Amino acid sequence: MKKYFFSLLITVFLLSASSCLATAVNSNLSNAFSKGGPLDTVKKAAGYTEKDTGLTSIQSIITQVIKTALTLVGIVFLVLMIYGGFLWMTDRGSEAQVKKAINLIQSAVIGLIIVVSAYAITYFVVQAIGKGQLTSVQ
Repeated sequence: MKKYFFSLLITVFLLSASSCLATAVNSNLSNAFSKGGPLDTVKKAAGYTEKDTGLTSIQSIITQVIKTALTLVGIVFLVLMIYGGFLWMTDRGSEAQVKKAINLIQSAVIGLIIVVSAYAITYFVVQAIGKGQLTSVQ
């Protein structure tokens, strides 16, 4: 049992470490795009403004929030699938634990289907009603 707990702990550590690495890379990219940064100079030389890059639009803010939420849903789904598989593989002949694992995996898949469906419906409504054009905040 200690081996399995240690393996789970290592997996959680690696997932959080990769998340921190992604945050650090994103932070460095944000610094590169910040005012006075190296890419800001290139942007000005090319003639782009804040409005052209979409950095201040509602659409870019909503897109970033949705991407973050879907990333979190994907991580939760992955953790639930790993935990369900772990329960199933360590059942030792216990029918109750097998049923618990199968129910957990089924619930995780159904939850993922619901979230993806909600995203698809929302995307369709925004495209149909708003024609994909959201106004920017000035």
